Formats: sequence, C-alpha cells, structure tokens
Amino acid sequence: MVKIELPHSIEYTMEEGLSLVEIAETLLANQVLVDRVPEVLEEIFPGLSIDSVKISLEQAETGSLHEEFIVYLYTEYQEHLEDGTIKIVEKLMGTEVPPEFRTLVSIIVILIVLYGASKLYNLYRKKDGNIPNHQPSIQGDYNTALTIVTKNLVISESDLDSAISRVVDNGNKRNLWTAIRRFIVPAKKNGGTAIRAHGEQVISADSVREFPIDTEEDSPMVPLTGVRIRILALDRQKHKTGWAANFPDGEIDRPRIRMDLFPTISLDDLSRAEIIKGDVFVEYDPEKETPKTIHLVKVDEVLS
Repeated sequence: MVKIELPHSIEYTMEEGLSLVEIAETLLANQVLVDRVPEVLEEIFPGLSIDSVKISLEQAETGSLHEEFIVYLYTEYQEHLEDGTIKIVEKLMGTEVPPEFRTLVSIIVILIVLYGASKLYNLYRKKDGNIPNHQPSIQGDYNTALTIVTKNLVISESDLDSAISRVVDNGNKRNLWTAIRRFIVPAKKNGGTAIRAHGEQVISADSVREFPIDTEEDSPMVPLTGVRIRILALDRQKHKTGWAANFPDGEIDRPRIRMDLFPTISLDDLSRAEIIKGDVFVEYDPEKETPKTIHLVKVDEVLS
C-alpha cells in the first residue's frame, strides 16, 4: 500500500470572527469535500484506484480563519496505467510533494464547491426570473480553477469539468450540498469576502456574494437538474397547494413529498402529466433533516 501526502490549505479573509460551532462546521465541510477528491482523480485517470482517504487538521488560526490540513491518499502502485498518469503518480509518491501538485487537493475542493455554487446560482436565477446577460463571477472563478489544475496534469479542461460534474451529481447529494453551504457561509456572513487556497485567491468576494443562500437560512435547499419527477397529486387551479410528487429514479428515496410550482410554469401543461423532466429545489426540514417540499422551477419535457 502506498501513502500519498498532500497539503490542503483554506483561508477566509474576513473581519468578523466565527463561533466555535461555525469553525467546526467548516472542518466538517472540508471532510466531506476532501472525501470526494479521490473520486475526481479516479475519473480523470481511468484505471487509478484510491482505496481510502484521510484528512488531518495540522493548524487552525482564528481572526481571518486559516485552516491547514494534510490529506493522505492510500493506493496500490498500478503499472497498467497510461505513461502520463504513471509519471504523475510516481511524482506524488516521492518524499516531497512537487510544487506543481501542492495545491491539487485544495483546487479540486474549490472546483467541487464552485460547480455546486454555479448550479444553485443558475436555478435561483431561473426561479426569480433574473437571468444575467454576463458571465457570473462564480463561473469565471470555476474556469480559472480548471486551468490551474489542468496545466499540471495530462488532461483537458473539458475532461476535468466532466469529472467534477459526475462526482457532484452522484452520491449523497444532501450531504454534499450541506458541505458546500458550510464551506461558503463564513465568507458570505462577512458581507462577501474572498476565500484563498495556499495564499492565492480562488473564490472572489463577488462569487461569494453571488452564492444564493441566506447565512441565516433555516431550510437548506438541494438543487436537482434534469431529473424525472412523478406527479402524485395536482391542483389545476393553484401553484402552491394540492401538489405532491416523488423521484422515480431514486434521487431522493421518499414515496411522497409535497410540491409547489414556480409561477411561470403553466398549469395547463401539467394537467394530464404523470412523469415530467425538469429542474427542482428540494427543501429540507432543518431539525428532522428530511425533505419537506419540492419546488418545481422548470419543466423541460412531459414524458407521460
């Protein structure tokens, strides 16, 4: 078994301090996000298998919250990998991490966060009808992070983007979206301040301000895009009441959840529908941590 050690450094450049609970939540967020890093690496390097991952907190400074971690990846040496991948793995197995790979874990974490933030941003803009005619800062920061990683790896930006999307869109969505929110909220709470990785700004203050979550929000929202929704009950006259649905493909395993419709959705279009495809937010009860409402934002297609 080979152990690869990589640093992970995150700093919130803020003026106001955080409570112990809020600091603990950032640590929990990093644990969840780092757990997804091996999945990204396995996606971009076919054949690579990482058996386990461990994260250790080395240092945490308050004020401008600065957290230093060591991430341990455990894998077997695999000779069947492509030459380019073998060279990268061999470099990572050395006693000292090459400079070009010191930010690898942190930037992949940032990519996961920004990809999730972008999905939330786009869905909220659809919901309130405020579609910007310019590229959001979230997307700009995401593109920059893609470039940082791919310039040191033998992959394209499109391949890395596809890997990030597959990792974010699969697995325990509730857990991941909670982690993304916890990761960004400390910066957003301070009116929108930048987040740094290894001393370099990776999420701008503008991106933090664009993140469409109230820091005091009690009901976390999980976005699901392009999913199938089975309508179990409907009201042809009202958008807000009389609706219920579930997810036949199992994105959320509940037999029946209350649903409401965004006002721009035509009631007539859904009057005879049984299964549709579209975009939703799933709102969770913060105490029970169970889904309580599906907010239907967009209908792509009536399937049956």
